[in-house]
Amino acid sequence: MTRGHAEQGADKPRPGGRYGGPVALSLAISPCPNDTFVFHALVHGLVPQAPPVTVTYADVDITNNAAEG
Repeated sequence: MTRGHAEQGADKPRPGGRYGGPVALSLAISPCPNDTFVFHALVHGLVPQAPPVTVTYADVDITNNAAEG
């Protein structure tokens, strides 16, 4: 079994960019089953070579309003 990013401490945002390595993604999703299912692999470091992800869970109305603004 391979270790994902989250298991290797990738839950902490890292500085990065062009020469500093991967930039941590900030993701806000609702706790509804659709969102948690869609983003499960990415959030838990199961996508090979994906950057680390910092997740915030919020109500669907809040995430929709944030996406529009």
